[in-house]
This record gives sequence, structure tokens and C-alpha cells, in this order.
Amino acid sequence: VAPEEDEYAGNFSASKFYNFYEKFLIEGSRLKIAVTQSMIDHYVKKYKDSLENFLLFPISNEMKHLQHCDKEKNLVIYAGGAQIWQKVDEMVRAVGNSPDIYEFIILSHQSEVFRNKIRNEKITKKITLDSVHPDQVYKYYERAQFGFLLRDDVLLNRVACPTKLIE
Repeated sequence: VAPEEDEYAGNFSASKFYNFYEKFLIEGSRLKIAVTQSMIDHYVKKYKDSLENFLLFPISNEMKHLQHCDKEKNLVIYAGGAQIWQKVDEMVRAVGNSPDIYEFIILSHQSEVFRNKIRNEKITKKITLDSVHPDQVYKYYERAQFGFLLRDDVLLNRVACPTKLIE
């Protein structure tokens, strides 16, 4: 759903390009593979295609099996980027408004974005900001009692498959 992603981010010229490219690919392919049923439904509706022309192939990250260890009480983790649909401003405000009993880990290759927003909001909570290789994320997931993910109820988020939610 690249066209919708770019449109949501305000990149209208990129959205137009990807709409053209997506239409070319969808209409020129006999069999299409999608990662969610909602994605199939989206393309069937958008391109007046037939369900029989799609194959559902769910994805999941190949994460090492998490150890069944004790979680660190009240430790909350977010792992992901800082794109507009990831609601970073709202997430940072929620962290700032949370009770002091919670500690946060934010893992992002865009950690500087989070650092600046946390500084601008004058948040003094215990927050660990880091950027780690994807094969190291599971070590942090093992520790955390809670995961943190905010999304708007928009087409992009209903159709796309947030891999961090799967993790």
C-alpha cells in the first residue's frame, strides 16, 4: 500500500507515481500475493479484481524463540521507526503522561527523532533510547512486560501488516 503510505505522509507526487506503478503491476499479474486478508480485500475493491487471483501469504519475522523468563515489571518497549503513521508525537506525550512506575525502552533507527521530541516535551521519565540490529531486538522484547504501539484507524494501518505488532 505504498501509494496510501505516501499520501498519508503528504508525499502526493510519490503517491501518484506509486499508484500508477501499483496499477500496472496488479493489472499485469495473473497471481498476486498479499500478506493479510485486508490487503487482498483492499486490492480487490481498488482494482475490481477477483479474489481467485490472490494468494494469502502471511509474514512474520523470524525471531529467535523468546525465553520464558521473568519480565521486568512495568517495563514498556517500542521498537520501530518514526514515520508519521507511527504517531511519535502522541507516543511521546503518552510516555510523558504515564505514571512514574513505568520505564520505557525505545528502539529505533531514528532514535534522534525520539530524543529531540522527548527533550522538547521536557520529559524526565526513565527512557532508554537505542538503535540495535534487528536480530538483537528480541533480547529487549524478552525483558519488557508491555509493548507500545499507536496507530490511527486508517486504510494504511488496516491493510498493512505492522511487523512490530506481530513481534
